[in-house]
Amino acid sequence: MPKQRVESLFRYMSGVIAGKPGGMLVKENHILETDYTPNDVLSLFDRLFDAGFSVEELKIPSNKLFNLLHQALDRFPSEDIKPDSFLSCIIEDNRRLENLLKETRPLILKLNSQYGAEDVAAITSLIEQIQHIHNHYVVKENALFPVLEEIWPEHQCLKLMWSYHDDIRKTIKEALTLLARPELNVSRFNAVTGELFFSVFTILYREEKVLIPHILQTIDDSVLENLLIESAELGFSFLKEDEIKLPPGSGKETGNTSIPDGSVSLSTGKLSFSQLEMLFQFLPVDITYVDENDTVLFYSDPPHRIFPRSKSVIGRKVQNCHPPESLHIVEKILKAFRNGEKEEASFVIRMGPKYIQIRYFAIRNEEGEFKGTLEVSQDVTAIREIDGESRLLDWE
Repeated sequence: MPKQRVESLFRYMSGVIAGKPGGMLVKENHILETDYTPNDVLSLFDRLFDAGFSVEELKIPSNKLFNLLHQALDRFPSEDIKPDSFLSCIIEDNRRLENLLKETRPLILKLNSQYGAEDVAAITSLIEQIQHIHNHYVVKENALFPVLEEIWPEHQCLKLMWSYHDDIRKTIKEALTLLARPELNVSRFNAVTGELFFSVFTILYREEKVLIPHILQTIDDSVLENLLIESAELGFSFLKEDEIKLPPGSGKETGNTSIPDGSVSLSTGKLSFSQLEMLFQFLPVDITYVDENDTVLFYSDPPHRIFPRSKSVIGRKVQNCHPPESLHIVEKILKAFRNGEKEEASFVIRMGPKYIQIRYFAIRNEEGEFKGTLEVSQDVTAIREIDGESRLLDWE
């Protein structure tokens, strides 16, 4: 029975976290003799999060668990994946990532014997290519995860996967930092790349043996077609735009994007719907509006958006739009806004050579009632460089 299978997994995981001997827990709960399913795994992690376990508490025990479950998950009969579909693109992205990792491995081994500047340059180039995995994770976090949160009753495992995404991003960044130094710390580089390979293959396996099989059982083709369209707009990691075959009649115009006739009368003017749409599109900032119930209702979509968004985010709880490690900050801001303690929060972060300012504003009606939060993001690199005045037009 599914419930009994989930209970046995829960007893194993909670026991491992409590420090009990793993071998004993495996035998007591018949872990190796049971045919577990992807849905059992999803239900398990919901149960663990509901029991109060944190993401960090679950990472290492989950690695041990998947080592035990791989035979059962490998045996699970998965449905065929349609070619040129969202899921086939996810899998092809993974195969190309695997090829990059295979190409990188012998170069890492060479660094442990004798190497020169050309070897460091070669491995730097490969890891910079691997860094494009970020796009794959953006597709999952901004297009796929919102759909799964809406359709799957049990989806808290996505928090754990997102945390792994961020770990991988940080690990790649550290690897490139080590390679850029005049003298390579080979020992540390070995540790970092070992962690990178392990984490990447961990996520790849969980995508293909847990997420995708359950998606095939629970998500309609029409939903997957929309996911392909949104993902193509965001961009995959290793698939080029012309390799992605969108459904007939789809494209950027897909969906209800037509602007109705009419206008909006505001307290300081009157705009047609098309003018209002253009105004949001050409503002020199990205904006996202979250209502008083913490639900995302709107985001602007300028040509060069700083942080990626997809239409799947509409209707999503804002708490699910952030990685687990920063959720406590989001909750703190929302609580302070809702209680009337604060009206604004501001951050500045580095993105490569750019400085990005992110500001949050409490939205209130005329009676002072809290009506939501406005997020405003802006590239302030040029603003930070302003020195003195500039009163003359300078187009030269």
